[in-house]
Amino acid sequence: MVNELVFRAADTATALEKVQNNLGENAYIIEIKNVGNFVEITASLQEPVAVKGAAKTAPKNSVLVLSKRLQENAALGARKDDTNLGSLTDFDGLIPNKATPTYINAEHGSMHDTEVKKAGEEASLYSQDLKKEVSDQDHGDLDASEISPQKSLQETLPEASDISFDAHEPSAVITPSETHNDRLSFGDLLNVGLTSHFIKKEFSISEFSGSITKDHLLNTLIKIFWDSSSRRILDVYYNIVLLGTPGSGKSTICAKLMQHYSLFRQEKPRILQFSPDKFFELDRLSYFARLFNFPFEKQQNFRSEAVFHAEKQLTEISWDYYFEFFEALAQQNKHLPHVKLLLVLPASINTGSLAEVLRVSRGVNSVILNKCDYGRITIKHLMMLYQKDCKIVGLSGDTEVNEPIEFVDESTMRGFVKYVLDSAL
Repeated sequence: MVNELVFRAADTATALEKVQNNLGENAYIIEIKNVGNFVEITASLQEPVAVKGAAKTAPKNSVLVLSKRLQENAALGARKDDTNLGSLTDFDGLIPNKATPTYINAEHGSMHDTEVKKAGEEASLYSQDLKKEVSDQDHGDLDASEISPQKSLQETLPEASDISFDAHEPSAVITPSETHNDRLSFGDLLNVGLTSHFIKKEFSISEFSGSITKDHLLNTLIKIFWDSSSRRILDVYYNIVLLGTPGSGKSTICAKLMQHYSLFRQEKPRILQFSPDKFFELDRLSYFARLFNFPFEKQQNFRSEAVFHAEKQLTEISWDYYFEFFEALAQQNKHLPHVKLLLVLPASINTGSLAEVLRVSRGVNSVILNKCDYGRITIKHLMMLYQKDCKIVGLSGDTEVNEPIEFVDESTMRGFVKYVLDSAL
């Protein structure tokens, strides 16, 4: 029928409440069935006429009748979510208030007029008793003559614009409980990889109460990990120091910065590299410096003044000099507002290596994720960055230097975080 509506809920009683709230207590129940973990009720305001031999049976129960049966089951100890639907629809004596001769099912044959009349009278008396009980509960001492049955029915009917008469719709009304799949609870967030400290601090929800939407999670991660001032790094800081493990891609990032200076800046900073490697001709950074025509110097012994006292410089620190560098940094008696430390991390780094790198990289809170085409950062990686208050300023793909570095904007960061979340959810 075109006037059929489908209502879905977690249990039969709640589904019947939806039918009554939207169509009134005299609605016809067409079908009740289990769909996954839900109960689905098909109902109509119009009494359907069954066709002999049709697959669907004519309705035998109104909303009030079925609600009464649920109450009786509950009194006998049945749970609210008991969806033994056969017990609700297998009795023939109860039909809507106005019964007409009709075929119930091909296998049952047709009903005689006397049987229909008798069943109609019983159903009418039963329905009137239920109406009186409901009226007494709702109106207290109000005289029954003052209550208009038509007015009561009209108040329960929804506006035509609020109802889409389509039997294929999963539900006529969407409630918060039905949109649970779009929300993430504390346990869901833990399964994604977030830490309990992060969940409680950033979302203010506890282990057993509260939830957030996926969009809220996405926007929060963007806000936390995106350094919105990253595009101004080369304007604010004129001494950039690149740190990272061997093979992380420091030389490639430095070359991308040189290309950026060549295209968008007039002055070219000096390129300084601290490395114990003596094979100059095999060094990639010196090659890139010659390629982009930048002054280049390589030193085998670490000197702090060569790093902190330079006027305009790009410095690459080999992992071999990490201890000397951070020791010299800790001995500085004043803040160095012109120095910016950038930690280069390969996207393929495992959590154990990341923990060690973050442990020794004291005070570094700006990160460039490199080699994103060859590895994937997970939520657990982000949680480790969160513990060190690190922000992401750059995302780099392949290892080829064919374009300048791109500092992340909000759109790029959104795509990155969404990719990480899609891998976890």
